[in-house]
Amino acid sequence: MAELDFSKLPNRGWQLVDVVDLDDLIGACQRCGTEIRYEHHCCHPMGLEAVVGCICCGDITQDYERARSLERELKNLALRRAKYRVSPRWYHSAGGNLTISYRGYRITVFACQAGFKAYAGEVCSKKIYPSIDAAKVAAFNFLFKGRNAKAVA
Repeated sequence: MAELDFSKLPNRGWQLVDVVDLDDLIGACQRCGTEIRYEHHCCHPMGLEAVVGCICCGDITQDYERARSLERELKNLALRRAKYRVSPRWYHSAGGNLTISYRGYRITVFACQAGFKAYAGEVCSKKIYPSIDAAKVAAFNFLFKGRNAKAVA
């Protein structure tokens, strides 16, 4: 992603729109060039958009707490997902499928023709995943990310 020339852009008046977890240090702050894992997507009333790191987001939005808070939520979610994947509470059901009761939901991973699918609550995945782990993560993400996350967390 190209670095914006912030010397020619407004340093105030930006609003934080979203924070995205890239799962690794593969992004770059458009303001300072620092490698980032958590992209803070910001917009300005002049129609400008920028993807920056947490500190630069706090600088241009003047809302350091919100930038830190949203990034902290994503870090906590990533930690919960990592612990969930290897939890000793996974067990094989009577039908031989991997099952866990997690935060009020029953999640089941099962083999199908070309891979694995998962039930998350009452919803079955349409996509076929190449591994048990990929199906586990997909079920977690369905329940705890995006529109479902606010109702569950």
